[in-house]
Parts: sequence; structure tokens; C-alpha cells
Amino acid sequence: MVAKGKKKVKLELEVLNQLKFRDDTPLGMERYFVPEYIKSNLRHGNTLRGYQEEALRYFHYWMTEPEFTLGRADGRVLFNMATGSGKTDEMAALMLYLFKEHGYQNFLFVVNTTGVVAKTKMNMLETASQKYLFTNPITIEGQQVRIESVDRFPTTQDMDTIYLKLTTIQGLDSELVREVGGRYYGREGGLTVEELSNEKLVILGDEAHHFSAFTKKKLNAEDEKQKNWEQMLDVIRQANDDNLQLEFTATLDLDDKSIYEKYRDKVIYRYGLDQFILDGYSKKVYRLETGDDDRQKMLNAMLLSYYRQHVAKRYGVEDFKPVVMFKSSKVAISTAKFADFVDLVNGLTVEEVQQHLVEQLAMTKSQTLQRALSQLAQIETSSLVSALKYEFAKERLINVNDKKTILDDTNDVDALNTLEDPNNPFRVVFAVAKLTEGWDVLNLYDIVRVSEGAGATPAAVGSEAQLVGRGARYNPFEFRGVASDYKRRFDNWVTDEEQDLQLLESLHYHTSMDSKYLDQLRKSLDNINMVMYEDAARHVYSAELTPLFKKSRTYKEGLLFSNLTEEMTDEDYTKLSDYGFDEVIRSQGWTADMVSATAEATALSQEQALIETHVVVVRRDRALIRTAMQRNNFFASFALMKQYLPALKSKREFVESDDWIGQIVLKAEVETTKSVLSRQEQLQVAVKFFDYLEQQIKRGYSRVRGTNEFESAALRDNIRDYEKIVPDETVRKDAYIGAKISDHKDWKGADWYPFNRAVVDGLEYRFISDVFGSIAEQLQEKYDEVFLIRNDETSRGAVKLHQFAKSSRVKHYEGYMPDFILYLLKGNEVTQVFIEPKGSNLAESDRWKEELLLSLNTEEVVFTKETERARLLGVHFYTGKVHYDESQKPVDVVTELSELVNDGEDLMADYL
Repeated sequence: MVAKGKKKVKLELEVLNQLKFRDDTPLGMERYFVPEYIKSNLRHGNTLRGYQEEALRYFHYWMTEPEFTLGRADGRVLFNMATGSGKTDEMAALMLYLFKEHGYQNFLFVVNTTGVVAKTKMNMLETASQKYLFTNPITIEGQQVRIESVDRFPTTQDMDTIYLKLTTIQGLDSELVREVGGRYYGREGGLTVEELSNEKLVILGDEAHHFSAFTKKKLNAEDEKQKNWEQMLDVIRQANDDNLQLEFTATLDLDDKSIYEKYRDKVIYRYGLDQFILDGYSKKVYRLETGDDDRQKMLNAMLLSYYRQHVAKRYGVEDFKPVVMFKSSKVAISTAKFADFVDLVNGLTVEEVQQHLVEQLAMTKSQTLQRALSQLAQIETSSLVSALKYEFAKERLINVNDKKTILDDTNDVDALNTLEDPNNPFRVVFAVAKLTEGWDVLNLYDIVRVSEGAGATPAAVGSEAQLVGRGARYNPFEFRGVASDYKRRFDNWVTDEEQDLQLLESLHYHTSMDSKYLDQLRKSLDNINMVMYEDAARHVYSAELTPLFKKSRTYKEGLLFSNLTEEMTDEDYTKLSDYGFDEVIRSQGWTADMVSATAEATALSQEQALIETHVVVVRRDRALIRTAMQRNNFFASFALMKQYLPALKSKREFVESDDWIGQIVLKAEVETTKSVLSRQEQLQVAVKFFDYLEQQIKRGYSRVRGTNEFESAALRDNIRDYEKIVPDETVRKDAYIGAKISDHKDWKGADWYPFNRAVVDGLEYRFISDVFGSIAEQLQEKYDEVFLIRNDETSRGAVKLHQFAKSSRVKHYEGYMPDFILYLLKGNEVTQVFIEPKGSNLAESDRWKEELLLSLNTEEVVFTKETERARLLGVHFYTGKVHYDESQKPVDVVTELSELVNDGEDLMADYL
């Protein structure tokens, strides 16, 4: 039963809707694409994201096309873009565009705080700064262009110069001489409206929600200042008919009627925080709840931060410095906690750290802490203590507290704005100030609330939610020789070691378990569309090797085999099929599921979901493909494409050549009641195709590939006791990665299973119990030793297979660990059968894994040591349902096992 509630009225933004329609509908003219002079003169120009280019394109339409003439009359537009989405990059691009295409030279940047002014000075003017956004020099059509800082715009101007005045709204208010309603404002000899009217001017209003305080409130005596600021910007903009006011904010409260009326025809682009996070452009944010006191919280934060750094070093990520912030409610508390932290670090002992690790591993419900602390416990404690004392020494702490914002203290601006710099020593920030604006730190990874007893008001919690939003900015780093494209890369990596890499792309917000605070936090996060996951409760299950297995020859003498790899070169990647792209798709087309993708379809019950469908062909044209590519960050940037497609000469070649996607037909599965797709729906199909294609290319681009040479590793070194952390059933499905564990079976009497417990999901349980359990006895009659070995949790990488068959329909070069190895010993003859239970929903997408297993039966296998021999075999997936091979014959794993390992004897009778 669905509870009734007030239906939220959809607010129409007329100009934005027109721009979207213009962008999605062919109008007989070429779309606007970001020109080369912008990309070549921006530091991040070749990696502009799809939405950033889209925002520039919308502004170009607004500036140049007749249908938007009415909206241009006021000269004011607003870009509503999420924190961290690159608004300052957008401003820099717009400055170049307006200078080159429309002759604007005077730019007035105005904001609410001096800290943001200082940051913008680094971005726009200081060529030596790590934050500088332009190339040096700026060159347009062979002519060098300077950006010159000014207090007043010169009367005589050089044609090759952009003049930029940076100021706060308060500073401008005290400086500008003007008359409003019979009253005069400004200081004697100050900047005048008359001189501003001489040349056309662009106002760049950052954090523009501050300039609507008066609009949102109702006029009273205290609002006079806010009213004055809004009117002042109006006066400047209206001083010259060509003046423009470009406003930027992540905070646009359209639910407020006054704000909606002010901006309903001014918003020309929106990209919300929720979409920003879901698109992977931020860190993934987790809430880590704890009942610990402040000292334990501080030590946990230190250990987790150090472990992140440890992971980065292990994977060759250089200059990775994760920053911790300790957040308090009052300056006095923050100052005291700074002193406490210094004492903690100085007095840290081996005994305290050892005791802390033991206690926290026994009590924490955090998966992240469980993993980090268990790994750190393996390091010699004295070495760990020495490392912590060095990394968190007093000279690496910064205590910056202010009643307004942290960046108003100019002494700390440089230090706080360059925390990513390897030469910047600071690892820890203590603060009360709300970092809701102006702080562009990328390497903040832990925010820890200390002394939480005070300051849980809705306003305080709201500012903390804003802080989390800023801390979620993605920190780009190079991994295995490939630079990040400012997007998360490891969300879907699931092996134990690979999950560590997710720590480099995650922000943890450490807080108490106080229910009142958590309820308020959820509301505040909802208000800013912030997605936060739970680092939630877990159980730890252990699986130990049985004494019987440890006494066996299999354990003492057994070998496990995996194939060697060989290096690949750029010459190995000359066409799409080299990346594992399915040739069947090339010949028959790629089909997007447009039925189950809809919210209506996914909400239906199983009985209702039986919808009749058919496939329709999408009319593929140049505009459709180019628009879809622009909406995908990877394909929007040719520089990014070249990192993975070294043989590619141009985007045009990629789109038109048969070696790439030239002949691929796009299709859509839709309900039978629909025969024609709208232009918007066709675009959705194309966007889905390029999302799929990006994954295929990145997954297929490997520096190694498998060979048919197999090397051995001692079984006893790789099959060990292990623990698996299992989420509570009450935990949200998206709060963890890994299978839901449905049973923890003790295999008493099952002497063929090496462990005392099977920690497996439901399908794997059915395979072990119902399928293999029914045939194990007959196998034991034929072989001296029979063991069904669980592979993925226990392997240290020894049993990893790589595709090596030249005849494979689809090429996949990454390694793959089958779930089970059936180990059969008869005399000195060894047979190993690789087996994979696979959910039917994944069987098709993982078909290459099945082909790899089956290739063991037909391809030549060469052992690196002549003295070693084994029969290596594979079977089809076990799906728990009727399964068909490529010739559409039903597949049964028991029958296959009978034919492969039992010389044709039928095991089916007992199974049936």
C-alpha cells in the first residue's frame, strides 16, 4: 500500500526546456562543438566532461540563435551545477569564448568571501600556481592573449588582453559610486557606473545564491544590505545594453516561490549533485557510525588514512596523500581536540596500538575498518607506530578556525588550497568553520565529528552536509600508467585486493550512532540530493581447512595450474574486435533494453512484468551519434579515446570505419504497442550504446594476454583458512559489494569438501549440496582422492586463468578466477576441472568465461616443466536452470562431469 502525500508540482524552466529541445532535435543546422581554441588554451581542455561541453553549447545557442532573443534582453543567465563539477573551468572557457566570438574584454568576478577571491586569483591569474586553469601562454589564432588583473578597467585597451577585476560583493558595494532611489552609495573617488558603461562588460557571479538573499527573504530592516547588493548588480548590468551577468551556483532553491520567479527564465543549464555522484565524477561517500570516544575515533581515522596511503603505494600510485579533517562545533572544542591529538600522537605506544587493533577488530561493524585494521595488524607494530608518528606529527597538522568560513583567514589560504601538492606537508585539518564554499580540496578522505554532544541543530547539520558535498570531490590519480579522467574506476571491482582500490575513491564521514542526529543528517543530505552509503554492520564467518584435507596427498603434494601471460603492444589494438567486441553484435546489431530500464517496469510485480516486446531499428545519423558521444565523457574527448585506442586517427574514423563502429546497427527492445521511437528515445539508445562501448573498450584494453603455457604453484601455499565479512540482511543492497550469503553450512561427513564451512551464495550452495553432493560418492569410488576446492576467497592469485584460445568469439584479456576446482587424484595422475556457478542473468554477458573454461578441453596445453602433467578441463556454467549451449542443446553439468572425468560412466542415475 502506498501512502498518500502531496504531489510535488513540476517547475518549468522555460529557457532551459527550449535549449534542451534545441539540442535534441535536428533543426537543419550543425550543432555547436567546443572549438579548438578553447580546448587548447585550457589546462583541462582536452578532458572537458560531456556536461561541461553541453553547458557551453547551451550558452552558445542562447547567445547566437534568434529564438532566445527575448531571454537575452535582461542579459542574465544562471548555471546551476553541482559542487565539484568544474564551475570555474566553465567560467574560464566562457571567458575565452566571449573574448574570441563576441569581443568582450572586461570581466568582473564577484563573490561573497575573500577566500574565494584568493582561490580564483590562483585559478585565473597566477600562471605558476598548480590551480591555474589556462595554458601558458594563451594563444588564439597565432596571437598571444594576456589576462591582466585590474582594479579599474582601462580607458584605452589592448586588443590582445582580457581585463579581470576580482572582488567580493561587500568590497564592490563600498567601492562603487551609484545612485539608487535617490540615495547615493560608494566611496569618494571610487569606481563609477559611468566608467563601467564605456565598454561592454561580463559579470561573473560565483556562489550566486548569496545575491538572492533579499529576494528569498521579505524586506525588513536587516535585509537592506542584501537588497542593496542585488540592486547594485542590476545597476552595473543595465549600464550598457551589451553587458552580461553569468551566475553560477550549486544551491538553487526553486521550491522558494520568489527564487523560482526570479530564475524561471534565467536558468540555462542544470547538473545536480545526485547525477554528478551517480555518474561517478565524485568520491563515493560512506557513513561510518561508531560508539567510540574521541580518542578511539582519532586513532581509527589515523589508521584508516594510513591504510589508504599504504594501498596507494602497493599499487604504484605516487604522491597520494589522504587528508583527515576533524570537525567540531565550537572553536574552544576544536582547539582542545587539536591539543589532544598532538598528545595522542606524541605518546603513542606499541602496546596501545596493539590493544586498539584487537578491540576494534572485535567490535567494529564497519567493513572498511575491518579490512584496514586486519591488514595493518599484519605489519610489525613498532614500524606502524613509527609511521603514524611521522605522518601525523604536529608540523603536519593545521588548525584553522574562524566564525565565518575557513578561507577568510588569508594566512591559511595557500596551505588549504594546495593540499594535493606533494610539497604541502599537511595531513590533518582541525576546523569549526563550515567549508560549504570556496574550498576545492580534492584529497580529503575522512571527516571525523569529535565531541558530538553539541551543535546538532538543523542548520549545523545542513552545513555539515554541504561540507561532505565539497569533500566528495574526486581526486584524480594515475593507475597502471593510465591517468584518471576525473571519474571513479573501481566501483565494480570485487576481488579482495581490488576492493582496496575503492578506498582511493571513497570519502568516509565518521559520526556517532545518535538517531536524532542521523535523521537530521538524512534530511539535510536529501535537501542537496547527496547520495551517502552506509559502511554498515557485518558478520565475520571463518572457514578452516579440515584435518582430513591437511593429511591428504592433494594438500601435501598437490599443484595448481594457471597460464602465463605475454606483453601486448599498441599494434595489437587496431580494430574494435581486438578489444573483445562481439562480432555477432557487429553483424546483427546492438540492442538496448528500453522496457526494464523504465521505472514503471522495474516497479511491477513478477506476474505483471510479462510484457510483450519487439525490436525496432534506430535511425542512425551523424547528429545522433555526435550528440551521444558528447554526452559520454570518454568519447567526448579524443585525447581520452587515444589512451585506449592508440591506432585511432580521428573520431570520424571511429564512427565511419568498418574496423570500428561504422556498420553497427542500433536497435531497441520496446513494448509491442510502440512502433516508432521519438528523437529523445533514439538518443537514449545511442547514449546507452556508448556507455556499453566504453566499458567494453576499457575492459578489453590490457597490457597482457594469456598463452597456452601453464605454470604450477603449490596447492598448500594457496588454499588456506580464510574469513569472509558478510553484510547483515538488513543492510541496503547498494551499501556493499559482494554476494549475499544465504547459508553457512557445516559439512560434517562431507570429506570431499576441504573446509569445515561453506560460505557461499544460494546458487553455489545448491551446486555443492544438490549437484556435487549427489555424485561425489561415485567419484570417490573411481579416484584415490576427490576434493571440491573453493577458489576465489582462498586464492592468492595462483589459480587465475587468462583467455588463450585463438578461436574465441570474443576476446577478453583480463584474468578470471573460476569459483571451484574439482581436484581428482588417481595414482600419480591428476585431473583438475574448473567449475563456475553463474546466475542466469549474468550467463550471457559472461559467456567469454564459459568459452575459456571449455577451451581447456580442446586447446593444446603446454606445461612449463616437463616433469609436471595434469588434465585441465572445464564445463559449462551451472545456472540452476535449464542451460543451453551455442548450438541450443540443453547443458547439464553432471553429464559433462561424467563424460570428462569418469570415462563415460553415467552419474545421472543417482543424481536423478
